[in-house]
Amino acid sequence: MKNGDFIRRTQSLCPSCRVIVDADLYRRDGDVWMGKTCAEHGRHDSLYWRDARLFEEMDDIVGDYVWCRTFECLKGIDCDRCLPKTFNVMIEVTNRCNLDCPACLSNANTMYSRDPTIEEIVSRLPPVKTGFFGQLQRPNVVLFGGEPTVRKDLPELIEAVARAGFIPRIATNGIRLADESYARRLRDAGLEDVVLQFDGFDEDISQKLRGERLLELKLRALDMLRDLGYRVQLSTMMDKHTNGTQAGKLVEFLGSYPNLRMSIYPYTEQSRFDLPGDETHVVDVIELIERQTGGRIAREDWLDTMRLFARASRVIPAPWLRQKLSILPMPIVFDGSDYYPLSRMAKPRFAARRPRLFAELGGVLREVLRSPEGRMAPFRDYPFLKILIIEKFHADHSIDLEEASNCHMAFMTASHYVPFDIFNVVYKKQVHAWGPPNVRHFPIWRPSEDSKPVGAGSG
Repeated sequence: MKNGDFIRRTQSLCPSCRVIVDADLYRRDGDVWMGKTCAEHGRHDSLYWRDARLFEEMDDIVGDYVWCRTFECLKGIDCDRCLPKTFNVMIEVTNRCNLDCPACLSNANTMYSRDPTIEEIVSRLPPVKTGFFGQLQRPNVVLFGGEPTVRKDLPELIEAVARAGFIPRIATNGIRLADESYARRLRDAGLEDVVLQFDGFDEDISQKLRGERLLELKLRALDMLRDLGYRVQLSTMMDKHTNGTQAGKLVEFLGSYPNLRMSIYPYTEQSRFDLPGDETHVVDVIELIERQTGGRIAREDWLDTMRLFARASRVIPAPWLRQKLSILPMPIVFDGSDYYPLSRMAKPRFAARRPRLFAELGGVLREVLRSPEGRMAPFRDYPFLKILIIEKFHADHSIDLEEASNCHMAFMTASHYVPFDIFNVVYKKQVHAWGPPNVRHFPIWRPSEDSKPVGAGSG
């Protein structure tokens, strides 16, 4: 321990050689740092989480939940252990992209990539099961990139995924979806859900983050998707130095647009990163939202929501209710010109002043219980209720492998599945997801000198 108070031990990767090493989380100057030692490259300390108090409050809610401690996927062993708690299966259908953004978690347009065939993808889809309440237990299948719309056979791929019984989604920059005929073609193929990358409401921000002025085009694409009946999730990478000023506007836009959800990803040094200034942390986004919404969504509301979902997960067997440090869900009630977190309805005095809304929320609960596992679809039928999520991506230099294993997203490869952040930190730079097994190279696990034996996974 270099200095500060020890919090707990986990596992990470040496930032130089990528071998698995033990890592200690500890307090330092009011934040959480990670310290680790590689037998070959020595000691490495880096900032893991800004605001130690927030981290420890969230960590207490999550508890000792760790899905995996053995990480076969980093040792050249095919393993699908992460599938049972996965409700977004991510498939890198191409690494090609029609943009070249300075910050890209996909590390797009690298030279080693090849596109998997439709047959390869469909053959690797997990089996569809029946959930506790009789509903289908089928994860969303997210066609990811790069930019999936550069594939000429994307409509046929969507048809094949839907025909296999899954809910296809695409994660896109939206450039091609501004073309009505193309957007309609994908809709006819079976696409209903789109994750649309969106930086805010300023063309200068778009120029800095994407290298092009794309706001007008994306707003046109969004209107097109609405008119065609798509459900849309806005995906915003938030850099406090660039588009941090957009947090409040994004929340208000969420309430004004139908069939819309939103995820905000604090900018972190993962895969490809080339923005000036330091990283953006979860607490930075929380503070930006609280300040720009005039306290309508405050720091304590995020913790209350985590507590509410944690209690619900004990009685409702839905994997998206299981709390994790890497994802903070916030259902928001839009009530006329006002809005507030759903968690406040759990307070009797607050709820007593809103009896009509309280009754409507009972209908939402019934729909949630009947919905397919992994699909947040019930909320689309209730325009007064929207979902805002803050999702933390682990940085290359400070990935917590045990927390990363808890992720609700897993990438498909030619032979196994890999948790989202582990894929982006390791596979994107060292391993091609669709390469033959004999050319895949993995870090070789070797413990640091002071490490203790690692226990078996809990999954």
